[in-house]
Amino acid sequence: MATKNKKETVKKAQFEKIPEYYKRTTGRLSSITPIVCKERTVQLVIGGKGTGKTTQTKKTIKKYIKKYPDEKVLIVDFNNEYNEYKKYDNKGFDKIKKPCTISSLSINTLNELIRDFRNGLLVIECGIIPDINTVHLLVAYTSVKRSKDIDVIIHFDSIKQVPIRILQNTNGIRIHNHNSANIQRDYINEALWVGLDIKNSPMPRNDFSFIYVDMMNNKVKGASELELYYGCMNFFTPIISKLANKLK
Repeated sequence: MATKNKKETVKKAQFEKIPEYYKRTTGRLSSITPIVCKERTVQLVIGGKGTGKTTQTKKTIKKYIKKYPDEKVLIVDFNNEYNEYKKYDNKGFDKIKKPCTISSLSINTLNELIRDFRNGLLVIECGIIPDINTVHLLVAYTSVKRSKDIDVIIHFDSIKQVPIRILQNTNGIRIHNHNSANIQRDYINEALWVGLDIKNSPMPRNDFSFIYVDMMNNKVKGASELELYYGCMNFFTPIISKLANKLK
């Protein structure tokens, strides 16, 4: 009987200590500074030559450098349009300190870039994809943006040139100019189709204006109500026609 009472006394003493332990633990947890993680993104830029793609991307780069001064910036510039930044010095992509450009990609350079460049912004100003090496670079970086902790901006002349795997990993698309004729709708969501239609519409617009399509939330930004109405009508008319033919 005495043994039983002793065990109960020990349990009671341990139970009474719980609030004390809780206070200590809570104090330690509350003193820890939470880590603020930056959500990494892949942005596509669509438009022909002279539509303001590079001009707008340069503004984006300046804002990025100002907001994230410790991040690296590398521009794969096949067209030599970013002369205000110095050339890459070949000392290693992991040692980049200031924004720089690279104008060509050998197999060795490509492998080094994919292996070593992280914690920053990668801009790929390719227009028409020059070779298969660049395709591998685009697919690799858009697929592993989180694991390599990078943001990516890629320029294309047309949505037709965008590999489906890249489109599936894209957060947003900035459309400057586009001819959306003869594009298959199967792999394009509603917002992107409406955005492409707006930039292909006969309505007068500023030559350097653009439409932004939020691919994650399926939204179109930067369009007037009339433009949205026009784009939505173009999107839904073929769908309604197909349904009407089925009902006949």
